[in-house]
Amino acid sequence: MTPVRQFYADMPLLREHRYHFFFGNEHSIELYQRLKEEACSHQCQYIGVLELPGILFHKPERCGLLLDVVPYGPQPAMHAVAYLDRLEPELWTLWKQGIFYLSGKEAAVHEFEQALKLRGIAPAQIVHVC
Repeated sequence: MTPVRQFYADMPLLREHRYHFFFGNEHSIELYQRLKEEACSHQCQYIGVLELPGILFHKPERCGLLLDVVPYGPQPAMHAVAYLDRLEPELWTLWKQGIFYLSGKEAAVHEFEQALKLRGIAPAQIVHVC
């Protein structure tokens, strides 16, 4: 087993949660590709949102990822937090049982984490990954 796969295999959260939500930026695409593979291998559901500059908007589709893309905004994670506001209320019932992986710029991760906490996500459900 490669060191990267061993890292994900050692993450108990993948086995303890059925729903996995990813947040990051253009530097997170490969990381989320690996997390997606692990989530799928454990028969888990995943979704996520990436902040990307306009020139990269179609990259997640080409990688086969189920991620929505938002542009960078004037404030960190501004459009990603607005994305959370657009999620169906029924989805929040499921995602409140999930785990949230946050990656990217420190200020954006902080803002996104605060938005999750305001929506009832417990700190123990939030994982910072690099």
